[in-house]
Amino acid sequence: MKYLRNAVIIMAKIKKIIALVPAYFGYSGSAVNERQFLKALARKCDKLYVITPIRFSYIRIIKLSLKDKEKNMVILPLPLPPRVTRLLTILSFLSISYICALLLLIADKLSKIDLIYVRGSWLAIGFTMFRRLRSKLLVKIPSLIEMELVEKTLTSQIIKWLTNILDRAVILKSRWTAAPTLDATLAIEAKRKAKPLEQWVILPPGIDYHKITKIRKKTRKKLRKKSVLCVGFLGSLYWWQGVDILVKAIAILKNRGLKSIELIIVGDGPERRKILQLCEKLKVLCKIYGYVPHEKALSILSTFDIMVVPSRKFSSKEYSLPIKIIEAWALGVPIIATKHKVFDTFNIKHKVHIMYCDANPESIANTLERLIREKKLMLTLRKNGPKIARTFDYSVIADHVVKLLTS
Repeated sequence: MKYLRNAVIIMAKIKKIIALVPAYFGYSGSAVNERQFLKALARKCDKLYVITPIRFSYIRIIKLSLKDKEKNMVILPLPLPPRVTRLLTILSFLSISYICALLLLIADKLSKIDLIYVRGSWLAIGFTMFRRLRSKLLVKIPSLIEMELVEKTLTSQIIKWLTNILDRAVILKSRWTAAPTLDATLAIEAKRKAKPLEQWVILPPGIDYHKITKIRKKTRKKLRKKSVLCVGFLGSLYWWQGVDILVKAIAILKNRGLKSIELIIVGDGPERRKILQLCEKLKVLCKIYGYVPHEKALSILSTFDIMVVPSRKFSSKEYSLPIKIIEAWALGVPIIATKHKVFDTFNIKHKVHIMYCDANPESIANTLERLIREKKLMLTLRKNGPKIARTFDYSVIADHVVKLLTS
């Protein structure tokens, strides 16, 4: 809580903010989290300018995202060419960083900037070249690149090597450096050895609790078929998400006599065809919505009887609490998830806030069956979800710190 408090004290003192983020538009978890964080940040200042790279093909998403902002926010999209490689995209971020730094150096002399928030060292490095800018620079390092890039291609090795160098430089020279959890901070500090722990800030994932509450009240009034149990998954369809494990678990339950189960998937990705083929083979009733706007995803999520997050062990995910879990809590949807280190970080308790399972079909099937049959346990999870979700509401965090500053 000490580090979290430090994070929002920064917010409470600022008036004009410049934010440079790689993901403001889009449906991904990082895009949604950045939008919600920046909206909360905007409520603590007079003006917030968001600079963000965007591909031309995202024009439709831009229109949707521009509706979901505070009145004092100005969004400045920087166009990126379509279909470029990962390395070229990252190198283009370097160019953007230096160009933006030069422009903001001039802008700061004309009209004072109180805070510059940047996500990622590739976009932040340009600002560290100028003392005037780095004195007000807050950089978020969301994860260690070597945990994200597991493949051993030449391109991946180049990206890892460059990111390591840039991370060290940015962490040393920025005024504040942020990470999503204390464990992530410890891991980054240990690997990069660049800044004492006391100078770090924790910026955890968060939600707009008020917005989700309105969706919950609106959606819960709609009647669904009570004869079918809706088990859902929300997220990108990659191998480590373990959705294939969930399909096999539902097939096990069908063989045990629990036949009226429908699997609803909100998201898309390279595993989609494999999932559909597996569902057909095992005769599991399944509907995949694909990528949808955030509000629609929340509306669908609110109709889940149970959400399952069957993710396999993956180093970078050990330090990150998925936003979808916080959103499910806020919507009062019971959650079954494979246990990761991050849950202990936030003191998330088994059978109180969540049901833990192993990343295998038998364990997930057993946990699902127990939750389906034990109505009291289901009710406990539904009631406690919104309570813990409130602790991740950006507005609540900001209000708490303002009270601390004025007391």
